[in-house]
Amino acid sequence: MDILSTSLFTTSVLGALGGSGYLLGSVIATGVLSAGLLPALGIVVGAGFAILGRVSK
Repeated sequence: MDILSTSLFTTSVLGALGGSGYLLGSVIATGVLSAGLLPALGIVVGAGFAILGRVSK
């Protein structure tokens, strides 16, 4: 019974940590995306055109 309750406690603690980490990660990712979406999009498009230019040559 002790092992069971300990494992349940560990699982719940890990789940809580994982959940908050996931929430924090998505908040950070959303902030990064909204702040850097246009420059990143420009870089991606520019890289795509550069690759296409090299391939077409």
